[in-house]
Amino acid sequence: MLRTIVQLLSLAAHGNEYLSDRPDRVMDKLGTVIMNLTKGSKVVLVLDVLSIALFLYVLYFRAFIYADMYIAPDEPYGISDIIELLLGAVFILLSLVSMIVSLVLFIRGASQSKVWAECLVITHAVMYLSFTSIHALAASYGSA
Repeated sequence: MLRTIVQLLSLAAHGNEYLSDRPDRVMDKLGTVIMNLTKGSKVVLVLDVLSIALFLYVLYFRAFIYADMYIAPDEPYGISDIIELLLGAVFILLSLVSMIVSLVLFIRGASQSKVWAECLVITHAVMYLSFTSIHALAASYGSA
């Protein structure tokens, strides 16, 4: 995994050289980096990207969309609360799937997949531990 990150960073640092020669070299380099990943690592990478994207969308929804949605008079909850509940349920489901995949990779995966699975577990732990404070911050930003 560290080798892959170093390759991506070197590609980002020297991107102008690749772009000046042939524009398709960047894709070739990225394709080479992605091709070196095992199947388990690719699954973990997809789950990680989906999880982070959903986490950021939940925060975006709470900060910018939630306050502007309609709540009927004398109703304790509106459609925005239901949408937020559904987004939270999808996030919990995605976290459970990620943990199951990580557990399977810890038991049966290649060494590269085990490292990526560990990163997935750490990512979900950080998102879980930071969610309450960041969600409250997004809610205060949206109500201001």
